[in-house]
Amino acid sequence: MRPPAPELVFDVILEAVPPVKQREIIRTVQTLTGLEWKAVKALVRKLPQPIQTGASQQTAEDFKRALEAVGAQVALVLRTQR
Repeated sequence: MRPPAPELVFDVILEAVPPVKQREIIRTVQTLTGLEWKAVKALVRKLPQPIQTGASQQTAEDFKRALEAVGAQVALVLRTQR
């Protein structure tokens, strides 16, 4: 019998935010994460920053798609969870 395959989890990393899109990206991050405006604003000012850790592949791709749609640069970092 094979051991179960490790579960794939992703970290969503916000890498770059164009200054002209900052407000829209902050709103999108706030909607996705549920964080307060001040917390998101502080997070966006110190890039790169993880905005979601331990996400499923589908969730990570949804975050990436939503953020790229408003002009952010996003990376997905694959981790294995035991």
